[in-house]
Amino acid sequence: MSRLRALAFLALFAACGCRGWLLGDRYAAEDLPDEKVHLWPIVEMEADEAAGKSQTEVLASLILAKSAPDAGAFCFLPLVWFSSGPGDRFDRTVFPVFWQSNDSLHLWPLAGWSRDGRDGNTWSIAWPFIQFGDPPGGGARFTLHPLLMDVSARPEGQDVSILGYRDFSLLYLDRFGSTYDAHLFPVFWAGASPLESHFHLWPTWGYSSNGEERADSLAWPFFQLHRAGGEFRRLDLAWPLVCYQREPLAPPPAPAAEGGPESAPGAAADGYETHFRLLPLLWFTTGGEEEKRIVFPLYGSFRNRQERTRSDFFLGPLYLRTRREQEDLTSHNVLWPFLNVQWSRDHVGGRVFPLAWWNVRDDTGEGHVVLFPVYWRFKTPSSEHTHVWPFYGRDVDLEERNRTHFFFLPLLAVTEGETRHGVDLLWPLLRFSRRSFRDDREPEDTFRLFPLVWYWNEQHETTFGLLPLIWLRDGLNKGSVSVLWPVFDYSWREDDHTSWALLWKLMEWWDGTEGRYDFRILHKFIRVCDRYNRQEVRFTPLFRWRRSEELTEFSLLYYLFEHRAAGGRSEYRFFHFLRFGDDLGDVRPTWRDEDAEGGGTPTDPGG
Repeated sequence: MSRLRALAFLALFAACGCRGWLLGDRYAAEDLPDEKVHLWPIVEMEADEAAGKSQTEVLASLILAKSAPDAGAFCFLPLVWFSSGPGDRFDRTVFPVFWQSNDSLHLWPLAGWSRDGRDGNTWSIAWPFIQFGDPPGGGARFTLHPLLMDVSARPEGQDVSILGYRDFSLLYLDRFGSTYDAHLFPVFWAGASPLESHFHLWPTWGYSSNGEERADSLAWPFFQLHRAGGEFRRLDLAWPLVCYQREPLAPPPAPAAEGGPESAPGAAADGYETHFRLLPLLWFTTGGEEEKRIVFPLYGSFRNRQERTRSDFFLGPLYLRTRREQEDLTSHNVLWPFLNVQWSRDHVGGRVFPLAWWNVRDDTGEGHVVLFPVYWRFKTPSSEHTHVWPFYGRDVDLEERNRTHFFFLPLLAVTEGETRHGVDLLWPLLRFSRRSFRDDREPEDTFRLFPLVWYWNEQHETTFGLLPLIWLRDGLNKGSVSVLWPVFDYSWREDDHTSWALLWKLMEWWDGTEGRYDFRILHKFIRVCDRYNRQEVRFTPLFRWRRSEELTEFSLLYYLFEHRAAGGRSEYRFFHFLRFGDDLGDVRPTWRDEDAEGGGTPTDPGG
């Protein structure tokens, strides 16, 4: 009886699916040629009779069937996959034992065959252990697992690797014409090509050459000799401990003609750059752009000819001298970085770390002097700061011509000058200041009794606060009042827009022009509004009704049921994926920005 019920259900389902309206989208035959059935995740069917295409998915693509005039596919994931394509292409797979295509046939793990353009035909037994084939153009190939032995012979050369893969194998040979590369790890490796050659029988003897340069080694790394053009270049003993190197200097650039192209290399440079080291005691590099002379730890010297700098040290950080000729700067350090004295053509400086720093220009007096923590002085082209802490301090604004005097900071600060006057007591607790302007603008006043009383009068705006009771702002075309913030907040604008909010938007009301309004509780959980092109009534999550110029929407229980209407068409949805009626998926409401239209206030929640 259960089988008869199942067959009856499938027959009814197939009949309804052919008509194209069961729990899905219904279209008249003259409107669209498509037929769709959606019962997700059980069954989804789509068909296009005009194009000869169809697709059926069962249990969210667990079973999939597709058909087209020149292709088709069927799969039962993850075990079975059959497909066909243009040009008699096909692919058949029964995972994991069988797969077949136009260029391969495998019955794993017993035997298999494949073909491609590079390796030709390849047969395998117990893949991947035994593989053999006939590459295109002749020859043969045999593999006893790629990591055990791989032998390939072609008319142009051979390729052999044993116990490893190519360059990372114990025995390797690769020959192509007159070029070869071979090694028997770790005692022998050799190779030759038109550009270079090398031969090494470790650890006794070896050489490498690229035609111009040659390196010979005996008992590497204890002895290495490098030559170039038949001349000596470098000798290494117990590398990298002992080294002597002699390289010719690079040719200097030829001077460029005025207005001509970039300079070309000139004649060969005279002389050599030499290098000698005996680690960790000696290091000498001379003759080049950079010179180094180190006798560790007694003495060291570093010189850069291009930047014209030189540094010398004695007994490590005990004494360090630096000279920069371009800046005419000389610096002496004792127990670096603690003691330093330096001078140049226009300033003097020094350091007694961590108590004192100074760097002052001779001509203008600009710079800084710090005696930590009681005295500091800074001078720039626009300001001066002098303090003897905590007794007295002075800040000077040279551009605005204002001065501030500090007495027992932060007890008292007095500001006087052309544009500012004020007094600070126990900063930042009490402040009164006035800022004036050289033009016709009105002065700005500030009064603060932190944190209770705040008052400042800026250009066309006054702010007063008596915390936590009230906060008032009044400007040219807008203002706001907050009482026991965030308990109550009220704001207004000159264009008749007003709003109020309780408990920081727990409840809000916005009143605009032309009878527009917006009332909210808990931001948008409960909402009634009529604003420009938006009308909405919402009680989340029970229901929502919303209308715009393009679309009218109604939903219950957070989209459990939804109705959408636009332009005389209607669509019904259940759980978003069960749909019937007209397809309005491409219709979206466009909300206008109230603030762009002159609406909105500082407490306006916006569109």
